[in-house]
This record gives sequence, structure tokens and C-alpha cells, in this order.
Amino acid sequence: MDNHFFAVFPSLEVSEKMRGLFEDVIIKRVATIKGSNAFRVFMESARLIAKEYIYRMQDAMAVQVFGSKDADIKLIEEYHLSEQYTPKNLMEAYYDSILLELDRSSKMYHTIFQKAKYEFIEEDVLKLSFEDDIVARDRAKDIKAMLENVFIKRCNVPVKIEYDFVEVKKKKKKDPYVMPVYHTKKAEDRPDKEEVKTEGSANSESMAAVKAEATPTAKVVAEAKPAETKAAASAANNAKQQSQQQPQKSENKWNSGNKGSWKGSYTKKSDDPDVFYGRNVDEEAMPLVELVQPMGEVTIRGQIIAVELKEIRNEKTIIMFSITDYTDTVKVKVFVHNDMLPEISANLEKGAFIKLKGMSNLDAWDNELSITSVVGIKKIGDFRKKRMDTSEMKRVELH
Repeated sequence: MDNHFFAVFPSLEVSEKMRGLFEDVIIKRVATIKGSNAFRVFMESARLIAKEYIYRMQDAMAVQVFGSKDADIKLIEEYHLSEQYTPKNLMEAYYDSILLELDRSSKMYHTIFQKAKYEFIEEDVLKLSFEDDIVARDRAKDIKAMLENVFIKRCNVPVKIEYDFVEVKKKKKKDPYVMPVYHTKKAEDRPDKEEVKTEGSANSESMAAVKAEATPTAKVVAEAKPAETKAAASAANNAKQQSQQQPQKSENKWNSGNKGSWKGSYTKKSDDPDVFYGRNVDEEAMPLVELVQPMGEVTIRGQIIAVELKEIRNEKTIIMFSITDYTDTVKVKVFVHNDMLPEISANLEKGAFIKLKGMSNLDAWDNELSITSVVGIKKIGDFRKKRMDTSEMKRVELH
């Protein structure tokens, strides 16, 4: 059987350039997700294809092959490149594709990576230097995992990735409301007019005298300015005294500690009583057996088979649990503020059935596929099919 790209999808009509890029691509398999319009096409190629053309082909396949521009088509790439593709050469050739992929996944990831600097401190060791801020520190592991997936899983180019954070010096901005101060010489410090007077200055003085005579109102305006200045200063002084007499609010609305104040922890955003973390999860869950590599945001369901808690800094705890839908198993990580831990952990007990939505990534520690950045979790019922005896004549089994 011919598994070449256009033999598997013969009805595809694309440009000559696109056909040249994909003509040697081999299709390994096509997977579908039941109950949805999502399709995953697993492909192999000996030629590196820019992500821009991968996305164009996905759009063409959605309309021409699967009959809807809303179809969720993803080409899962695997490249077997020549030895000329060292980690450094691959980074240079594929950098724009990485940026585009991050942009499609998250604008935040795209911005963080675009601002970062990279260098190869050894032939197979890539070092990233991120700008030192809270967002970069929180997302650096995800970007590292994504790059490891690109180099190792997708392109079969071994690389070790390290990263650090560099403080960025911010330029001081001038206060636009500060008026410049000009220092002028006192009258007694000035040289005698007779000593410095020249022919040119005499002419300028005569011209000034003519202008003064021609515009008598200028003198009136000049004399009025000091009075206006005094009035403005008096009004400002009165306003200052009134503000000092009023009681000052010493508490900040975010840090007052009152009920309802923001504490930096998660917030439940759904009225559904089954939702106990984040927002509601209405999307159709995909089988875990189809989750073979990072696929961005996914919705899954299953039964919890193991739970582990690990306390970290800033009064937070990581809840790590394994979930199975009896086709496969995956690990999930949820970061919870300690004041919300009892409520969340009570619903994430071993044996509970849940449905959740989060990002599928390679774990930065063990390089295993896991679910992070969870946006919602809800309780569901036992979805396993139970054996039913529907026969009219019931049987009795003797053991």
C-alpha cells in the first residue's frame, strides 16, 4: 500500500510549492476522536517543513478532505533529518517556526521566548536567558518542555536545554510634569550696559522700544500675571489643608485582609455545583490513548488512581494525581493556594471520577507527558459500562 501523502489524500488540491514540500511525506496513521470533529494525522518526513506550511496544509485538509473549515485537523510531525542538522543549525533553520507555534499556542509564551536570548554553550547544550519577571519564571519550564519536544521527539536531534533569568535594566523616564528651572544672573551681577553695548545691541534696544510703544497691553498683561499666580497658589494651599483634615484610608483594597480581598489564589468561575476548580468543562473528552504527544489544550476524563501533595513556596501546594479512562493513564499537576487546599483536595481523592481541561506538555523533570495549567475540573459519574444480562432466559454460573 502506498502511504505517500498525496496517495492517501488524492483529492487535495494545493499549490505546486506545497505539493513539492509534501510529496515525499509518509502517512503513518490517522486517528479520530469519537464524538468530535478532531483528527490527528501522523506523518514522517526526511525534509524539514516550516510550520507555516504545516498550518496551511491543515486548513486545506479541513475543507477539502474532512468537509468543514471548523474541523480540528493536526499534522503530528516526525522528521528524520540528515547529519547536517546539528542542534545549532536546527535552531537557526526552525526558529521562526518555533515562534509561530508558540504564538498559536499562547501569546504569552510567544512574547517570553521572543524576548529571550539563546546560545549554544556546547555543541548539544542550548542555554536560554529569559528576562527576570514573575511570568517568565512561571512559564520557563513549559517553554523548555516544548523545545525538548521539538528537538528530541519531533526532529530526533538530541539536545540538552538549560535556562536562567537575567535582570533587565529599565531606563528612567523623565517626569513630564517637572518644569525646568532656569538660573538667571541678578541685575547687580550683570556687566555695565555701557560696557557691553554695541551698535547691534543699540539697534535691538530701539526696536524693542518701538514694540513696547506699539503694544501697550503687553505691560498690563505682564503686571496681571503675578496676581494670577498668587491666586492659584492660595487655592492650592487651601485644597491641601482640606485634604489633611479628611481621614486617610490606610488600607489597600487588595491587601486589607477583609473578606473578598484578592489573595492570589484560584477562583471558582462557574455556577455548576459539580465544578470545584476553575471554570466549567463542557467540551467532549478525548480518549487518553490518543494523547501521544503535546497537543496544546485538551479535555479528558477518568478515575483518579493515585494522589500526592507537595508543598512549595509562597504558601502553595502542588496536587499531583494520576487519572485513567481505562484506555491509558496520564499525570496531572494542579497548583493550589494553601487556604483553598482542603476544599480542592477533598474532591481529588483516589477513586473519584472527574473531567478536566488543561495543557498537555512534557514534564520538565521526568520528560513524561502530563497535564498542566489546568483551567477547570468538575465531578462526573462513573462512565464505565457495566455488564448487563439482557437474555430472556437467565443463566446460573456454577463455580
